[in-house]
Order: sequence, then C-alpha cells, then structure tokens
Amino acid sequence: MLSLAVIFLSCSEDEDVKPTNEGMLGKWAATSLDYKGTTTTTAQGVSTKVDFTGTGKDMDLTTTFEANPNTVTSEGSYIIVLTTTYMGQSTTDEYEVNDSIMDGTWTLNGNTLTVTSDLGSQTATILEQTGTTLKFKAEVTESESDQGITMVSKIEAIYTFTKQ
Repeated sequence: MLSLAVIFLSCSEDEDVKPTNEGMLGKWAATSLDYKGTTTTTAQGVSTKVDFTGTGKDMDLTTTFEANPNTVTSEGSYIIVLTTTYMGQSTTDEYEVNDSIMDGTWTLNGNTLTVTSDLGSQTATILEQTGTTLKFKAEVTESESDQGITMVSKIEAIYTFTKQ
C-alpha cells in the first residue's frame, strides 16, 4: 500500500516541467495571440488611462529557433483585433501587423527565454513546451515623451505556436 502511495505522489500532474533548448528548436506557426494592457498619457500633470485587449486572427506568422548559433527569426503577418476602452466607452479596430515578433540570438534559462538583437534584449516566460506546442508570455513596458507629453504603455502578450 505504501509503495502505491509513493508511485502516485511521484507522478503528480502538478510537477513543473522545465523547457529545454532542444524543445525550442524548429519552425513554429503562430496559432493564437492574446494581449492586454494599458496606456497612460500624462500632460500638464493630468493623466488619462486607456485599457486595451487584443486577439490575433488570420495568423500567417512563423518563428524558427536554430542552434549553433542560437538564432531566432520570425516572418509573416497577422491581424490584431484591438478593443480599447476609455472612460467606459469601447471601440474595436483591426490592424495588420507585418513586424517580426523576434529576430536575433536566443538563450533559455529555466522558463525565461531571452532574445537579443540590435534593439536590445527582450524576455518571455515559457508557459508550455511540448513536442507540438510552444506557449510563452511576454511583458513589455514602453515609454515615450515629446513636448511635455508622456505616454507609458504596459503590455502582456501570450503567444501560442504549433510545431511545423
């Protein structure tokens, strides 16, 4: 009876499986993108906040991870369906995105994926890595100031890919 309990406890589904470098390799097709965030604009000491959510559609985006050297490239496009909410009013628009989501060199340390390019480093947290699925969360904060107006955007994006 004790041996059955040991076997059962050692096979718990709650174990945290760590992603591997080998599991990153290959060509991955984006199947979903969900993001949310806020943009706060401050002018003359007055701040206004806009919330937004986005969902990808018409996903034609691939990302390829290679080893020796560890490079990553993205190509393709998708449509983002963006809903913004300001002062209780929501609007929804669609935007085509042709920019790559990541190009550069990559490292994996535990669940943290770091991609470094000429523009700097960007990190993401691997949420799931199987032989067929790669899912990660990226959090970005961007700030711009011009002529006394400051805009700060905080974005959390979750990308899901299927192995090609």
